This record gives sequence, structure tokens and C-alpha cells, in this order.
Amino acid sequence: MVDAAVSSVVESLLLQIRPYLILVYGLKGEIQHVQGKINRWQRILKNLDARKSEEVSLHNLEREIKDLVCTLEDLHETFLTKPKTVLTATIGEYLFYFQSIQIVRSTVEDINTRIMSTIGILESLNMFKITDIEEEITPTENREWLRHPNNVERPEIIVGMDEGIEELNFLLVDRHHRVICILGCGGIGKTTISMNLYRHLKAQMGFERFAWINMGQNFSKRDVLRNILVKLLPGQPDETMHMSDIELARKINEVQKDKKCLVVLDDIWSLDAWEFLREAFSSEETRSKVLLTTRFRQVAFSYVVGIVYSMKPLTEYDSWQLFQNITSSFEDHNEVHPLKQEIGKEILKWCNGIPSYIVAVGELLATKPTLREWETVLQAAKSLLSRGLPAKQLISAVIYDDLPYYLKPCFLYLGLFPKGFEVEVEHLFLLWIAEGMISRNGCQDNVTMMEVAEKYLNELVNRNMVKVKAKTTQSRKNRSCWVHEQMQDHCILLGKEYFNEVLDLDVRTKRELDLSSFSLSSYPARRLALHLSNQDDRSADLFAYEIAKDLFKYKTSKHLWSLLILNPRDLQMKFECPPIYHLEMLRVLNFERIDFLERGLPLGMTYRIHLRFLSFKGCILEKLPTSIGGLVCLEILDLRVSCRMIIRNVLRKLKKLRHLYLPLMFQTPNNDRLYLGSLKEVETLENFDTRVCNVGDLGEMKKLRHLSTTVDGNLEDLKQIVHYMNTTSEHANFLRPSITVKNIDCFTEERHSVFRNLINCQILHTLNMDGHLGQIPPHYIITSSLTEIVLIGSQLKEDPMTTLDKLPKLQVLALQDDAFVGKKMKCSAPGFLELENLELLTLCLETWDVENGAMPKLSILAVKKCRKLQMLPYELVSRVPSVTLEK
Repeated sequence: MVDAAVSSVVESLLLQIRPYLILVYGLKGEIQHVQGKINRWQRILKNLDARKSEEVSLHNLEREIKDLVCTLEDLHETFLTKPKTVLTATIGEYLFYFQSIQIVRSTVEDINTRIMSTIGILESLNMFKITDIEEEITPTENREWLRHPNNVERPEIIVGMDEGIEELNFLLVDRHHRVICILGCGGIGKTTISMNLYRHLKAQMGFERFAWINMGQNFSKRDVLRNILVKLLPGQPDETMHMSDIELARKINEVQKDKKCLVVLDDIWSLDAWEFLREAFSSEETRSKVLLTTRFRQVAFSYVVGIVYSMKPLTEYDSWQLFQNITSSFEDHNEVHPLKQEIGKEILKWCNGIPSYIVAVGELLATKPTLREWETVLQAAKSLLSRGLPAKQLISAVIYDDLPYYLKPCFLYLGLFPKGFEVEVEHLFLLWIAEGMISRNGCQDNVTMMEVAEKYLNELVNRNMVKVKAKTTQSRKNRSCWVHEQMQDHCILLGKEYFNEVLDLDVRTKRELDLSSFSLSSYPARRLALHLSNQDDRSADLFAYEIAKDLFKYKTSKHLWSLLILNPRDLQMKFECPPIYHLEMLRVLNFERIDFLERGLPLGMTYRIHLRFLSFKGCILEKLPTSIGGLVCLEILDLRVSCRMIIRNVLRKLKKLRHLYLPLMFQTPNNDRLYLGSLKEVETLENFDTRVCNVGDLGEMKKLRHLSTTVDGNLEDLKQIVHYMNTTSEHANFLRPSITVKNIDCFTEERHSVFRNLINCQILHTLNMDGHLGQIPPHYIITSSLTEIVLIGSQLKEDPMTTLDKLPKLQVLALQDDAFVGKKMKCSAPGFLELENLELLTLCLETWDVENGAMPKLSILAVKKCRKLQMLPYELVSRVPSVTLEK
């Protein structure tokens, strides 16, 4: 009877709510309605952004509309997954969904009314017409833009510095003046002139050891000392890990006594910074030199420094020469139009002879071919001045305002990172994608979002707003980027317009001020970056925890989309992150070099179902929690921790994953195979280890574009990988595989035939082979798509250079640990046309001949532990910017 009564009640309730169920099933339509509103108001924001330089009153109105659009996006995000759960919902959940729909409709209409009211005010003032709005063609929809070549490195133009370079060069090679300091304001060319000297002296081989250290505002004494010692003694990086600061300083002094060293400390911001390091540079008799650059007189004229060279702004003549050189380098002719000359000279007055400003404005104007465009830039500058903008900020503002709308949030995103912080380029691309700054809808004709991100970065580099440099680790070239010095303050200031907030936990007064402004802000922050302290002590850690805990309690924190916890130090930091239960809308969660070993992950992390991006890059995390499998919206997961990780079979649940970065070392609890075959959307798969993963799963990933895999000791796994690459015909033109083979010696014909099949795979891009080969196949058998080859212990009897120099795309080559057992090696011209990085390590080499014209693009050369090598080819050493020689 009871069961029947309950059944009757349930049936009655179902009849009552049946009309509402139709509304619930139609929730997808409501979501599309909200998305339509978002798209409409975003087009209006683009229009307002283009006009706000004309009307200062547009700034606040624009920010108000942005905040309302963000609220719409929160609604869209909240209910995006609801239709998928309706079929399994309880009666109570059905009623909740119905109530939610009413709230959504009411809120959307309220926001719509408020935005329309704001637009109405603008229209009544004749400042804006909603009918003027046109759909903007973004670069992802513009095929010509995507075909445009990447940024081309232009030769560095140095004007008005010849006398300074000559004088400083003399001071560095004479026997006096242990410490030399270059003093000058930001952007005046201190780094340019010191880098010119550094490269020149390195090429002359007058010094035996070299170290270039970028100091900046956020530096760790220990990290700097370690970096100096690693560069002066490149073969002993592990030994420095356990040295104290005193031991590091003592060792640096010893090296400077034994060898003639040149150490450059670029951009010292405080006298304390130099005082911290001076113990590593004793005043005892030595041939070694220290070159400092600083913008602060108290550093330059401290009693420690030996001699000071003060840089001066360029003269009017030199300013114009530099400007002409920049603008003419973009054009076919060398003359600047007379009317353009007048505009250029007027703008140059605001540059005050600072080379970085001249270069920036020159490159901006050089991309504008018509006189009218130059006049527009001049008028924009005058408008900014009339609104009270300081002249020293003018050039930065003009350059930023000239950015296309779609590039502005990408540029301002870099302001979340500490000043001078080098962000790995690929990591930045993934953040841009997760933040929605790059549209997937606009990617056509097999162009990926990563490729679009590459184009975005190239454009920022071409505009002199962002710098990029290549870093070499274990023969692989990685790239990092950072905001150009002249744009840093502008980037941070304007980031608030896009609701970006930064809390620096290294300075007590500043963090209290930032915390106060964060909690009292009229518009809730959507992105928050926590910059952890450089000081490695428990009190700083506890204070940071309390600050973060209070911060996450604030009502405004529930609107956060992104949380970036950034460690400016090279080593991991123990930081206890407070619970994040209140961060309901979190989409991006980034941990940078955090040690979770003692204190664990923050509570509430795995309940953040809206997460798109989760990164533990460089962290210490030994076990991945099984609750990670509940993050059903996750698209980017970076597990490249700095330790061995145990991963349970939960990744299979993350079916929306597009970019998966596995740890370098990982295992399952019971040594079972990790199943990844359900991840059919994956485009990037890093560190796929065939000892732990099923090779067969790769066949299920039809969208895979980049694969990095390791085969360790198992010939059958290698055969399967080769078979997979040879049979992936549907997307063979797009897959970029990178293979590392370990512990497979090819002494038999069967094994060597597998290697030949591997190196013949037409889509293979990177090969790292550790094991005996004996001989290398002819060049016509080796695929022409290889860009990187590392051979370890190959014991090749014949000179491999005569074969490898014919590979048309090879950029990186490393021969290590008797990869070649011969005594003579020759590089003929015109071989290795694209080679940029060459490493020779522990070879029995005695003579090495390099013909003139071979390796024309080589920029990094490392020769280590080749003790029998009599001498390096002089012609090669004299023209390669970075040369490391270690006997």
C-alpha cells in the first residue's frame, strides 16, 4: 500500500511538472539565446574600443558593458552542461532546473535592458550608433592573414653608440677595473650595448668562461648564484643543487681566479640586489670582469663599483637616422616621403632620444604605407596628450591603441606575469585558448588554434610589444616570451580594463594595498595572478596562505574565471593553497613550480566542473587524485611535474581533452596500462610512454596533431609505432611525431631494419635514438621532414655529417657519448642549410673541418668533453653567437 501511494504521488507530480520538463529540454535553446546576446554585445565592445581614444567618457561605459557581458558569459557557462544531465535528473533537480530557467531568462533580459540603456545614452549624445556595427573579420577567418609568413628576424640596428662600444670594449679588455657599470634610463640601450660587447668578446675568445644573467625586479639570490655557476661550469649543474649560498659564492670566486671570466648582470634594480651578490665577486687580483647594467644611480655609484659609463639619449640627428633605418627596412625604397618626414619628426620629439621608443614607433609607422595612416597616428597621439596623458607614456599608448581588437586581451594577459618573467610560448598559447581569446569557430582548412596563437604572438613581436627568445635544453630549442620593457607598465595598468588583477605577495605594503583594491573594486576581477614571495622561509609562506585565504572568501572571488599561482623562483616552493570552494566559475587553474608533497592540493579543486585548463607544470605532485576524472569540461591538462607521478586509470573520463601533457616519469598503481583510447578529441599528446600506455590507443585519436612518445627497450612497441605512423594516412600531413628510443641496440639485421623503417617514416619530425647503430642509412632513405636528431651511443664508424648534411629541414643535431667513434669529421658546403643548434658531447674526435658556407644559420654550438679535439674551426667560432667549449 505504501509503495502504491508513493507511486501515485510521484505520478501526480510528474503530471504537474510535465509542461516544465519541455522547458528543461529546451534549455539548449536558452543557452543559444544567451550566446547570441554575448556575440552581439561583443561586437559593440569592438566598436567602442575603436572610438574611445576620441572620447574619454567612453572608457567607463565600455567597462560597464564589459562587466555585463562577463555576467552573461557566467550564465552561459553555468547552464551549458545542464541538458546533458536532464535525462538522469531527480524530481527535485527538475524543479531546480525549471526555477533556474526563469532566473536565467529574467537576468538575461535585465542585462539586455541595462546595456540598451547605456547605448541609448551614447546615441543621444551622437557618440555612437548601434546601426554602425559591422561584423569584424578576424584573422582566423582571413585566409590571407594565415598565409602571411611568421615574424622575420631583422638585423639589429645600432645608431649613435659606436663611441660607447669602443670605450667599454677597451675597459673590459684592459687589466684594471674589475667591475664596470652601464648606467641609463629604461629603453636607452643598456642591454643592447652590453649584448653587443658580450658577443664581440665571446667571438674574440679573449675570455675563457661567460655568464649572462637577467636580473630584473624579481630575483632570487640563490637562483642567480646557481645560474652564474652553471654557466661558468656548464658540466656540473647537479652539484650546485645542494650547495649553500656561501658555497656557491665561494665556488664562483674560485672559477674567476682560475679562468678569465666575463659575467654580465643585466638590469639590477636595487643596491640591495648588488650587495647580496658582491661576495661572489671579490676584489682580489683576477683577470675576470663583471659588467653591470642599471637604471639607478645609487647602484652605479656605490663604493663597490669600479667605473661607471653613463648612457645619454640619442641626439636629434641620430634619432632621425635610427627612425629612417627602421622605416626604410620595411619598404623597397630608402627615402621617406617629405610629408611623412614632418609627421615622423614631430612624433620623434615625444621619444626624447630613447632608442626603444624610436624603434617601436618606427616599426609601427613602417607598417602603414599611406600618408593618411601616418596622419591618423599623429592625431591619436595629440588626442592622448590633450587628455592629460604624460608624454613618457604616450608612445606606449599609441602603440597599444593601434592593436586590432582581438590582440588586445592577448597582450594584456601577459601583464598577469611578474615583470621580466619569461613565459614559455606554448604554455601561453594554451592559456589564451582556455581563456577563449582564440576562437575555435574561426579555424578553417585544418588550421589549429595553436597555429592561430602563433600568428597572434608574431604580430605582437613585429609591433615591438613582446620579445621572444630561444632557450636550449638537452639539445631541444624551446621559446619563451615577455612584455617589452617599455610596454610593461602600460600592460599592467590597462589589464584592469579586462578585469585582470595581480597580487604580489613579495612586498607586504603592496599586497595589502592590492588586496584592499581587489575587495573594494566596483567590477569583480575575472582573472587573478598570485605572485609568490622570492623569500624561501616559513613566515612568508604562512603570510601568503592567510592573504590567499582571506581573498578567496570575498564575495567578488566567486566570479573568478582564472587563478594563476606563479613562483618566480627556479626551484619549487612549498605553498599551502587555501580551499577554493567559493571559486564557482573557475575555468583556468595554473600552478607554477609548487611543492605539494607536504601540504597537498587545495580543497575543492576537483569540484570545479567548469575548469578548461589545469596545469601542474614544474610542480612536485606524486599522486594524481582520482577525482580529477570528474572535471568533465577539461580541455587542457599539463602533468609535467618534476617527479615521478602515480596516475590511476581516470584520464579516460576526460573525453573533452584536446591537449594532454603526461609526466616525464609516471606509472599506474598496479603497473597496469593506462587507457587513453576514449580521448578522441586529443590534438596534442606529450610524453606518451609505451611501457605504461597502449600503442593501440593512438589509432583512436583521429585529431592528433602532435605526438611525443618514448619507446624503452621494447622492439615490438617500436614496430607498432612505426606501423601507426605509416598507416595514419588520413591526417599524415598534419601529424608531427617526436620519437625517443632507449635501450634498443641494433646489432642484428632485424633490429636495424626496424630502425631504417623508423627513420624512413615521412611524417617523423624529431628523433632521439639511444643505442648502438653501427651505421646510418643513406640520406635518400632518411625522411626529409626531420627537424631534430639526437644520437647517443650509436658507435657510427663513418662520418655521419656526410649523410646528415643533406637533410633539408634539420635544425637541431646532437651527437653524444660515442655516437661517432671516428677521429675525423668534416662538414662540407653547402651542407646543413637550416641547422641552428649543434652539440658534440663525449666523442673521440681529433680533427674537425668546416668548409666556408656550411651551416650558415648556426647560432648555438656546444662542444663538451671532446678531449682529443685539437681545435675548433676558427671560421665557425667567429660567426656563431653562442659557443660553449668544455674540455
